[in-house]
Amino acid sequence: MRAFGGRMLAFFSLLLPGPRAFGAWVAKPPRVAIDGSGGLVIFERDFKSGGVSVTVRVAAFDDRRHTLRVVDNPASARVTLADAMRRAGCDAGVNGGFFHADWTPLGLLVSAGRLIHPMERAKLLSGVLAVTRERPLLLRYAEYRLGPQTRDGLQAGPFLVDRGTAVFGLKNRRRERRTAVATDGHHRWAIIATGPVGLSDLAAILAGDESAAGFKVARALNLDGGSSTAFWAVGAEGIGCAEVGFVRNFVAVVKREKP
Repeated sequence: MRAFGGRMLAFFSLLLPGPRAFGAWVAKPPRVAIDGSGGLVIFERDFKSGGVSVTVRVAAFDDRRHTLRVVDNPASARVTLADAMRRAGCDAGVNGGFFHADWTPLGLLVSAGRLIHPMERAKLLSGVLAVTRERPLLLRYAEYRLGPQTRDGLQAGPFLVDRGTAVFGLKNRRRERRTAVATDGHHRWAIIATGPVGLSDLAAILAGDESAAGFKVARALNLDGGSSTAFWAVGAEGIGCAEVGFVRNFVAVVKREKP
């Protein structure tokens, strides 16, 4: 594993001198696979609370150098996350939004400027990841209006963190693999995949002072989880997990196009 470059170490503040508590969770130092010299930090980190532990895999970036893209995976293709990311030339990726058994997306799906499925009103689909030419955005359902500025987008939920605080009312009824996207509300972003954990516990882990994302999270949105959860990054051998079966779409980290 390589250490961070100086600027990225200061930027993400990931390499801590030892275990540190975030509420009831204790975090071990991260295992770094990609050190951020190219603008992307890939790492995994273990969190423990009592007898429960969870591994969190993260691809963190600055949206002035990278951005997000929603990559569709229609029934005619049905490729794995790893194959889709390699074919599209992406730097990292996770599985994306929810979908029905007949492969119809659940909620908004926009990929490469094409509206594949419209917005839906449902309690589960409380948030929208929308990517414009300028930057990605994490928005509440009521805050979002579909328009030509949305180049990529999907609807998901529930919100895990809002205004820097874990969302009230989340439960830990089931411990499952989870996928999420998070931002500090400015330029820092992360896509995240975890081992089995409850929604409330994941929110607490992400809302810590430094959090599993490597920065103070302002907003975080839960994506499809369970057997859909997958994480891949180029050059990050040993840090990753594969989905069980195929999923309808992916959220990818890509380099920004030069003006």
